Amino acid sequence: MKYIKLIEDLLKNYEYNKVRVTFLRNQIQRLSSEEENEYIRSKMLKGGYSGKVTRFVIENGKEVATLNNVEATADNYKEKIEEEYKMVLREIEQEIKQLSYDISIIDDSLALIKGINEKYYIILKQNYVHKCPMEIVAESMHMSRSRCYELRKQAVELIVKIVYGERLLLQQIAENK
Repeated sequence: MKYIKLIEDLLKNYEYNKVRVTFLRNQIQRLSSEEENEYIRSKMLKGGYSGKVTRFVIENGKEVATLNNVEATADNYKEKIEEEYKMVLREIEQEIKQLSYDISIIDDSLALIKGINEKYYIILKQNYVHKCPMEIVAESMHMSRSRCYELRKQAVELIVKIVYGERLLLQQIAENK
């Protein structure tokens, strides 16, 4: 069943996802709005832009200040850099949102599982989250390894029912028709 694989992947990646969210939040702080202008300025300086210089031209008998072609190109480059900066921030924020959602599913599921069956909770936490081999988990719980695998399977199936509940039931009904 694909839902079991999804939940197992979320459990396996739980700690990594938490670390990744912290890293990404730090990235956003490093790219904060106070530094936005500095970021854009440094990108522009690397591109050879050093500031705006106006020049005066005569149009219809009047002196008019205009930017020379280099400056107009620099303004276009600045807009491109600003858009790139905003896109990077959006991508980081989107990834944080997805990872936070994944983390919350496991947090909520583990809290519910702990209230339902302490053994389920311990096995999931030790085996998936803390990456302990099942031999060590079985030894710490004074059970056989096969019994721990069986309880782990039941616990994951229970989480699937909790998380996907109604959708899973409707899918099973549709498959039986």
